[in-house]
Amino acid sequence: MFIALVDLIWGLANVAGILYFFYLLLGLIFRGRSSLRGQPRILATVLLSLGTFALLNRKTETSEQSKVIGAGFLPQATEISYSPLNKLYVYQMIEEQTGESRLEWSDSYFTGFVAGRSWKALQIRNTPVQMEITGQVTYSFFGFKIFSFTTTLTG
Repeated sequence: MFIALVDLIWGLANVAGILYFFYLLLGLIFRGRSSLRGQPRILATVLLSLGTFALLNRKTETSEQSKVIGAGFLPQATEISYSPLNKLYVYQMIEEQTGESRLEWSDSYFTGFVAGRSWKALQIRNTPVQMEITGQVTYSFFGFKIFSFTTTLTG
């Protein structure tokens, strides 16, 4: 329950920061510096600076190369509950002979209210009873990494 509360607060802070940035930016564009008179100077300056740097430093999406998967692999999709707000979807390719998952051909991602958070899978282990996936959760604000941690989820 604690992780859900942290995720909710972090997501709401990200959404509020982005909305306030665009409010300030549009105010500057259409009304000039007079739009900043009623705003807290430090907060407005920090958010305008962070937002501007985030817009200038954003990465353009590169198209990934197609992955050719040979015969002898079975696809498997799994849904893991991360918190009441989020789920982790894991798509993996499992070798028929060994039963091992191939991480380079697998994919996983968060769904739900994920503002300011991302997931990167590091390892997938399949046991006869359940699947364990180890990954890194990264919390960011305006695209700048604030902190991250490694966690293992089972499903």
